[in-house]
This record gives sequence, structure tokens and C-alpha cells, in this order.
Amino acid sequence: MAHSRNRATSRPRSVIGVWLALLAALLAGCAPGRSGAHASSPASAAQAAGERWAVVATVPVGGYSPGIAVSRDSRYVYVSNGLGGGNNGDRPGVQVVDADRLSVVATFDPGGAAPGDVAVSPENRSIYVASPGSGTGAEIDIVDAASRARVGAIALAADPGLSMNPHFMEISPDGKYLYVTIDGFFEGDDPKYVPGDVGFFAVVDLATNTVLNTIGLTGDPTAVVSSPDGQCVYVSTDLGVNVIETASLKVSGLINVAVSGLIHVDGTPQDLAMSPDGQRLYVSTELGVAVIDTESLKVSGVIGVEGVPAGMAISPDGRFLYIGRAANGASEDASGPAGQGDERQHTLRVIDTGAGKEVAAVSVGDSRAVAVSPDGSRVYVASPGLVSVVAVSAS
Repeated sequence: MAHSRNRATSRPRSVIGVWLALLAALLAGCAPGRSGAHASSPASAAQAAGERWAVVATVPVGGYSPGIAVSRDSRYVYVSNGLGGGNNGDRPGVQVVDADRLSVVATFDPGGAAPGDVAVSPENRSIYVASPGSGTGAEIDIVDAASRARVGAIALAADPGLSMNPHFMEISPDGKYLYVTIDGFFEGDDPKYVPGDVGFFAVVDLATNTVLNTIGLTGDPTAVVSSPDGQCVYVSTDLGVNVIETASLKVSGLINVAVSGLIHVDGTPQDLAMSPDGQRLYVSTELGVAVIDTESLKVSGVIGVEGVPAGMAISPDGRFLYIGRAANGASEDASGPAGQGDERQHTLRVIDTGAGKEVAAVSVGDSRAVAVSPDGSRVYVASPGLVSVVAVSAS
């Protein structure tokens, strides 16, 4: 899931130059274990041609869906409805889509004013829902997956004048921690904040449901993803991609995706996806998808995508990258559900990661968020008013 930002702000942050100077010494902690240059994925255009993608259902949901997550057993899809509307009436909430029935089977109120991103614990017991607020109001709501009742909350802020909007969440590979990116705004006289926009990264201990640490970010956060080994977390902002070492919870580098080596990639980072082997980090911008080598933290290539990339997700085997596209311009007013009158702006692009090129395009709604089932058999695309269910099958 992605939100574009183009705001230049001033923050009380560590000096970027110091971070970059420390990068060489700290880089080993984030580089995936391997020897020599990495080989390309065994997937090829011919292999990709053996796959088929087709929309098998469109499920009506609320009017705006900022978050989507699939249970680890692939049985349920959780879709947040931040503004109400649709078959949820005027109440914000989270809707539960049964993956077998392909319909909404329940709606629950997580307790927050406007539910945002959603995450599911590895054992499918808990659902975490981001909820914005001011002062002590910002929190992560905890919902029991079996009863779908709110059982607690994780407080994120306690400073008067600091409005905090938890945007994106990621559960660590070992299931012990919840990583949260926070987009904030400060109005007050506290000297530790500069009035205006502030960005944070919080680490939550899921055993105690408490915040272990909160650190400042360079830029406003747009997405978060963890390395498969859990050693590093990558947080994209409007200024680049922050590399955070989980052992020290320190920012060890800043990847500038605007200019890296001989490759020039214009645009603001929107969303992130990590290859299962941890060797490639994909960063979508409004002008394409940058491929970052996680050992060198350099852009190794750019995948051109027609339109404006929005949400991204990668298949469990790493062979395919799914890229949703946000509507823009006249397509916002196009006829049909979710403005589907302009199909050029409403397609799910399928990228063969080995070949680095598009191999399929599936007509869906305005693709604000994308999720892949853990078994890889389905791709779920959240759009205003509906969820498109895309089946993946062999030809």
C-alpha cells in the first residue's frame, strides 16, 4: 500500500552525512548471506507464460480501503474501511472476506476512529489495525481473530500537540515484533520537535504489547518491509529508503533512489517489496520500480511500468511482482465501480522478476493496496468499494 508525498520538511534528525559515513561499517549487518554476485531468478519469460491470471470475483466492501491483509492459512482476507460506506453503512471498520465463499462474512469495529493498515499474527490469533489520533489517542488496536472482538490496544504517543498517524505495519519474520511507520504533525512549544511534519518508526514487542523504541526518520514514511532474516527493516519515505538495523535499532544508511551510480531514477518512493531470498528490494515510484541490490544498497535496475504504480506485493516464490496502479486525472471520474471506465489506469501489472519485464496485465479496480495469499494461489487487489480476487493457475 502506498501514499504519495511531496512535502519538504525540517525535522530534528541526526545528520544524514553521519549516517552515510557509518554505512560502510554497519552494512554487513543488513547484507544477506551469500558469496559473490547473486544469480538471476530461475524464472524466465517462457516459464511466466505458463502462468495464468484471471479475476474470479469482485467482492463489494467499504468506500475506502487503505489496508488489506491475508491470514497465514490463506482462509480470510481482512480489508479496512477507513471512511465507512459500502455494505458497512456509515461506520468505519474492518471487513472479513471468506476466501472460499468469496464474500464478506463479517465486519468488526477495531475501536479506532478511522482504521488504516492491517496485519495478522503468524499463528492467526491476532489482528492489528492502525488507528490515527492526537496526543494519547494514536494506537494500534488488537483484535482477537476468532471472536473478532477488540481485546486491547498499543499506545503510540503521549506528547500533547503531537498528532500521529500510524500508516504501515510489518510483523517481523519471527513474529515477535510489529514494525510501525508513523506520519505525524506537531503543533506546540516542545523544543524536541520542529513544528510541522514529523516521521517516526516504532518497534512493538508483541509479547507485552508495548513500544520498545521509536526513532526519527528522514522524510515522511510511505512503506515498510523487513528482510527475510529479520536483521534489517527498510522504510521508504518521500526522501529515500531508510535502512534500519534491528539489533541496534539505528538507521545505518539512506538509499537515495533519485540518483544511484549510473542509474537515474526520478520519483518519490511509494511502496516496497522484498524478494524471498532477501537479495532484491523493489521500490515503486510514480515513474517506475527501482530494483535495489541489498548487499551494495545500490539501484541495479529499473522496471518501467505504464501509469502510476501504487501498491505492490511479491509471490511467495519470488518469481512474480504484482504492481497495482492508482487512478489519476480523468479516470477518477470514469464510469463503473471504482472508476473502471479507463482500463489503462486500472490494471494489475505482473512482472517476471527474472526477466525484469511485464508478462501480464489484469483489469481490476483502482489498485490502492495489493496482497498475495501465503500459498501464492491468489492476488487480492483493494479498490474503493471492492476487492478484486485474481486467481493464479498453470496453463
